[in-house]
Amino acid sequence: PDTKVILVAHVYGTRFPMDPIIEFARRHKLLVIEDCAEAYAGPDFRGHPLSDVSMFSFGPIKYSTAWGGALCRIRDPQLLEKMRAVQANWKYQSRGAYLWKAFKFLILTFGIQPFIYWIICRLLNLLGKNHQTSLVSLVRSFVGPDSAYFKRLRIKPSAGLCLNMERRITHFDAASFGRHRVAGQAMI
Repeated sequence: PDTKVILVAHVYGTRFPMDPIIEFARRHKLLVIEDCAEAYAGPDFRGHPLSDVSMFSFGPIKYSTAWGGALCRIRDPQLLEKMRAVQANWKYQSRGAYLWKAFKFLILTFGIQPFIYWIICRLLNLLGKNHQTSLVSLVRSFVGPDSAYFKRLRIKPSAGLCLNMERRITHFDAASFGRHRVAGQAMI
């Protein structure tokens, strides 16, 4: 009786069969939200057409990363207007905040090379810093109480983030994603 939503997360490039979920949800008057971030297969895929909400995130660990940001397809125009009204009061992400996030991601990408990682750890230790604590704090997006977490989520994307997301969508490499999907299917 308290359930309002069914959330389905597609993982490893695969898609969960949505028709039985949607049929169940309609019988019980539940919304269906699908997390399509790991199943994003290019600009033609917009999620299941009968899902109430299809979400696509482009965070640093996603296959199609833009170092942040997300898109949603909302089926119900009234729900879309309610969401837009809530978002209307949000502040824009600053260009500097987005650049800092991109910089941290580049450092992480470069820094996971074994020799580079060893050098970083040695330098941090020489500075009297715990390398594990320092590196975790560098990549952690949300630190602090839950209210701070949601405050950081509730921002409109910067122009740079929007441009990067557009580039990731319009220059999608379907062949590479196909290989990723096959590897993911082998894991499950």
